[in-house]
Amino acid sequence: MLIRSQRRLYVGNIPAQTTEDELAEFFNTALLNVNSSVKQEGNPVQSVTINREKAYAFLELRSSEEATLGMSFDGITLSGQALRVRRPRDYYPSGEEDLDPTLNLNIVSTNVGDSPYKIFIGGLPSNLNEDDVKEILTTFGRLKSFNLVRDSQTGVSKGFAFCEYLDPDVTDNACASLNGMSVGDKILVVQRASSNCKKPSSGPVNQAAANMLNMSVSVAQLLAQVAGTAARPVKQSKILVLLNAINISTIRDSVKLHCILEDIKYECSKWGKIK
Repeated sequence: MLIRSQRRLYVGNIPAQTTEDELAEFFNTALLNVNSSVKQEGNPVQSVTINREKAYAFLELRSSEEATLGMSFDGITLSGQALRVRRPRDYYPSGEEDLDPTLNLNIVSTNVGDSPYKIFIGGLPSNLNEDDVKEILTTFGRLKSFNLVRDSQTGVSKGFAFCEYLDPDVTDNACASLNGMSVGDKILVVQRASSNCKKPSSGPVNQAAANMLNMSVSVAQLLAQVAGTAARPVKQSKILVLLNAINISTIRDSVKLHCILEDIKYECSKWGKIK
C-alpha cells in the first residue's frame, strides 16, 4: 500500500495571489514537459492545499515517482518568486524511488547547504526579489543554490540571503567584488558564511533572542557582525533603546501611538519586569 506522504510535496514561498488551480497547472505543465515518457492519461497533480497565511502549499501527486521528480523543481520561479520544494515532515522513503531528483533543469536550488563556499549577502533592499538578487550574483558565475530569506508571516524580504556558486573558485572573488557595493540606498555586506570564518569577538548570540527573530544563532551572529555590534564591548544597562519603532505620523495619532506602546510593553514584559 502506497503511503500518502510519499506522494506529497511541500511548496513554500508561493506568491500571495496564486490560486490552487494555478499552482496545479504550473506543476502539471512542468512535470509533463520533463517526464515525457509518462504513459498515464491525466495530470500528475491530484490536489493542492494552500495555507495563505504562511504562503505554502501541499501538492498530492499520482505516484511517489512523480513526487520524487517534483523535487527537481526546487527553486523554480513563479511570478518572480523562487519556490521551495521539499518533502513533507511525515515523509518516509520507500527505498524504491530510482529517479534522480537533481535532473539538469538549470534551476537554482533554494536549499543552500552548509559548506565552506556558502556566502552570506546582507544589506539587500527589501523591494528586491529573487530574480533581482540572482541577476547581481550571476555576474560572477552560475549559482548552485540561492535563498532570499523572507518573513514567514508577511513574505517580505528580511534583507539578507545565502548562496553558493557552481564553481567554488569564484567564491572569494564574488565576496570581494560585491562587499561594499551600493544597491539603491543600501550597502551590501557579502562574506563567506561557513563556520570557519573569523568569529566576532563578543561571544555567542543569545539563543532566546535569536528564536524571537525566527533565525538560527549562526545567522543572528552574522547579522550582529554586519551591524558592527559584535566587535564592540557592551556596557550593561537597564535601559533598552528601540530604533525605528515609530514615525512622525504615529506620534500625531494618539490612539495608534497608545496601541504601539502597549504592544512594546507586552513584548518586553516577556523578558522581565518593566519599571
